Amino acid sequence: MKRTDPSAIILAHPDDDRFAFDLLDALQSENPGSEFLVNAALAPTPRFGTNSAPYLLIVSRSLLASNLYSAEIPRFEQASQRDQLLWIHIYPRNIQRPHPTHHYIQINDLDLSRNMGAVRRISRWIRERSFKALDDRDQPFDSSIFMEPVSHLGLPTRTRSLLFSSEIGLIGELVQFSEAALLRKSGLGRETLRQIKEALHARGLRLGMDVPGTTAHDLDDASFVKKTAVKVAQLEQSEGGATFEPDGDHFTIVSDATDDDRSIATKPIMRQLQQGLIDKARRFSGQVKRLDNQPGWTGIAHATTELTALLDQPAEDVSDALGFLYSKALELWSFVELDQRLVAGVESYAAPLDPELRRPLDDLVRNLSPWLRSFPSVRELDEESSNFLVKSADLQPTIGVLEAAREHLLILEDSAEVIKGLCAAAERGDYQGGKAGGIAKRSIINLVTITAVTTAAGIYSGAVAGDWGATSPLVHSGARFLTSAERDIGELLTHMPDMRYMIGAFVEEMEKNPPIPSTPASEVVLRPTRKPEPGNNE
Repeated sequence: MKRTDPSAIILAHPDDDRFAFDLLDALQSENPGSEFLVNAALAPTPRFGTNSAPYLLIVSRSLLASNLYSAEIPRFEQASQRDQLLWIHIYPRNIQRPHPTHHYIQINDLDLSRNMGAVRRISRWIRERSFKALDDRDQPFDSSIFMEPVSHLGLPTRTRSLLFSSEIGLIGELVQFSEAALLRKSGLGRETLRQIKEALHARGLRLGMDVPGTTAHDLDDASFVKKTAVKVAQLEQSEGGATFEPDGDHFTIVSDATDDDRSIATKPIMRQLQQGLIDKARRFSGQVKRLDNQPGWTGIAHATTELTALLDQPAEDVSDALGFLYSKALELWSFVELDQRLVAGVESYAAPLDPELRRPLDDLVRNLSPWLRSFPSVRELDEESSNFLVKSADLQPTIGVLEAAREHLLILEDSAEVIKGLCAAAERGDYQGGKAGGIAKRSIINLVTITAVTTAAGIYSGAVAGDWGATSPLVHSGARFLTSAERDIGELLTHMPDMRYMIGAFVEEMEKNPPIPSTPASEVVLRPTRKPEPGNNE
C-alpha cells in the first residue's frame, strides 16, 4: 500500500506518553496540514535511521534509566550523526546531558501552552530537515518537489550559477539529466556532479529519473518561466535585515538565532543581566508615559513597553526575539541622540528631556547594548549595520514598498510596526538612526526578494499544471504587490542593478501576460492583522 511519510515521529518512553501526545497536539496546531506520529513504546521501526521523516526523542529520567534506551543508543547515535534526530530534554537542568554535542532543546515547563517558543523551535528544526523520500518499493512521491527551484537543494553558489547558465532552473529539469549529460555542460565537472548527487540524494532523488505526471516537454513549454520566473526563483535574502518566510497567506519575520545564541542566553550571568534590564525597562516605562504626546517624543512609551515585553520571557526563548530586541534598542538610542541634539541647542519644536527622564533612559540603553552584543548574531548584525547607514531622506521607497505590502496583506501589522519603528528611528537619530534606517531598507529588500521568489515558483507550478487558480493566495497577493509597487521597488533597488533588472523583467512579463486574474472586491476575505495568541479563539 502506498503512503506518505509523516512530518516527524515522536519517540518516547511509555511513562512519557502524555507529554508526547501534548507535544504532538502542539506541533499539529503550529503546523496545520502536517502529520505527526507518536511511538510511545520506544520501539523504532525497521527503517529507523533511513526513514525520510526526522525523529524527536523525548529524553527523560525514565528513558535514561531504561534498558531499552541502552539497547537503542547505537541507532540514536547514527540518526543524530545524519542530523535526523532532535533530543528533547524534559528532565531537570542539573542532570548532565548524556550527549552534549547533539542537537537538543531543553523544556523545563511541561505545560507547552506556556512554552510555545520551544514548540516553534522544534517546528523550525523539523521544517529544515523534513523531505519526502522516493522509495520505489512502497513510497508514493509528491511531484510538487519537481516544481521547486534548484536553489532549494542547498547547493553551493557556484554550482547553482552553473546550473542557471545551463538553463536548469528547476529540480524537475535537473533530475532528468544523466551523469554523462550533465558532465557535457560547460563548467560542470566531477566535483560539481558530486555536490548535485549528494543534494538530490538528501531529498530522496537521483539523476536519470522520470518525472511522474510531468514530461520534459511540459517543462520546456513554460517559456515565460524559463526566461523570467526561474531566474527570479534563484534570488536569496541578504544578511543585515529581517528575513521572512511564508506563513499561510502572508510572510512573517523569522528568527536568525544560532545555537551559540541560545547557549549564551541561559548562562547565569546573562540571566541576571536580563532580569536587571527587565527591572530598568519597567521603571522607565512607567515614567515615560506622559512623554508620548509631546512633540518629537511620540513612540518612546510604546517602544519601551514593547522592549519590556520582549525581555520579560524565559531565557531559553529570548534568543528567538534578538532581532526584535535589537530593533527596539535602536529606537531607544535614536531618542537618546535626539535628546543630545536638543541639549546642544539644535533648533526644534521638541524640548529636551528632563534630567529625571534622561538618566534612566541613558542607563537603560547603555546596559541593554552590551548585553545584546554578547549574542553572536546581534554582534554580527550590529557590525553590518555600522557599515550600511541610511538616512531618513533616502527611505521614501522603503516606506512606499512597506505600505504596498500592508495594502496587499503580505505581512501582519505587528511585522509592519517593526519596520515602521526603524524608519521613525532613522528620522530622529544620527549614527544609531542611520543603522536603524539601513536595517529597515534591507528588511524591505528581503521582503521583496521572498515575495518575488514565492510568486515565481508558484507561477511556474501553475504554468506547468495549466491551472493558475491552483496557486496559493500568497502567490496571487505577491503578483499584485510586485505589479502595483513596481516604481518604488525599482527605486529601492537602485544600488542593486542586477536584481532590479531581474525583478523588473519578471514584472514586465506578468503585465504582458497576466497569469493571475484580479480578485473582485466581493471575494476579498479580511483576516486578523495580528496572529492570535495561543488559546485565543477570537
